[in-house]
Amino acid sequence: LKVMGKGQIVCKNDIILNANVLHADNETILSLIARGGAIYFSGCSEVEAACYSNLAPVCDSTSMVKLTGNLVANEFDRDQILNLEIFYDTKKCTASYLSLIRDVGKFAPERYWVSLAKNWSTYKYEKL
Repeated sequence: LKVMGKGQIVCKNDIILNANVLHADNETILSLIARGGAIYFSGCSEVEAACYSNLAPVCDSTSMVKLTGNLVANEFDRDQILNLEIFYDTKKCTASYLSLIRDVGKFAPERYWVSLAKNWSTYKYEKL
């Protein structure tokens, strides 16, 4: 799978990667976000993306998987990701190099694009 452009894929639960996810050009930035689940690296050998998951990522492949970008997880279980190599690459994760400078980067227009689904109605914070 070759991706082009700047975007995010946000899922409520799990993301299952059955194929390689590669950038089509040097301007591409992709974020994969599993808000309530995990990212499963099951049928791929190479992924270029910034990845976030609530649960620990799972690498159930018998061969090594190369992740170029970034990986952030709220839970982490090292026993589940033995076959995953992570190579941090700021070019695969950052929309604007100004974002690396805190005082100036927060105003970079490349960082702020928002799209909401038609069925999105409310959002609220609740105390636990």
